[in-house]
Amino acid sequence: MYTVVIATALALAMLCSCIARDSSRAELPRMATAQEMQVVLTLASSNWAADEAYWLFGKHAVEKKPVWSRMLPLHVARTNAEQRHLAFNGFAVPIKALVGNAENGGLILGLQDSAHLFQQVRKAEILLDSSAFKPENLLTPQRYKQPQARRKVHGQRFYRFSQPLFSPDSSFAYIQLDAAGSRVSYSLSKKDGRWGIIRSAVLWVE
Repeated sequence: MYTVVIATALALAMLCSCIARDSSRAELPRMATAQEMQVVLTLASSNWAADEAYWLFGKHAVEKKPVWSRMLPLHVARTNAEQRHLAFNGFAVPIKALVGNAENGGLILGLQDSAHLFQQVRKAEILLDSSAFKPENLLTPQRYKQPQARRKVHGQRFYRFSQPLFSPDSSFAYIQLDAAGSRVSYSLSKKDGRWGIIRSAVLWVE
């Protein structure tokens, strides 16, 4: 009997160890989905970001800037304090900002649907499809390591996208963009297979 108990205890200990090891394992970057790329390219081909940068910083802000080749995780915060902490280390949005009418930026109708948003949040970066950009318009970590390219980038800055979050029916999306010393959020809707911007907001300015 004691042998069975000891064997069972050892088996449970090994199982818990495996679970802990799996949960702590770093999530690997993945390629952006077609839907995620559609949202990014909608913004990249839009004048909205340039118009807002012009309004904030003047004509020099609209000079062409490369796009960082990786989307960063967009964390959904449960409280304002958590949102401030997460935003300091990356992209974050308070969950209350995503609740409500989709035309006003909401992705879910109530907090009971919040699990749908949390399930989308990535721990790792998402790789953009490089074939969608001209080489000079996409800034990769490898290119950034080159001193000449790094000096040029520091002079002109670059655009950096968060991952987009989608409504349960995938007809609305929310994404954030770092551009020219500011952070802007965008809400988009999908109609007839095409994404369009329906709302934007400047979140902060340096």
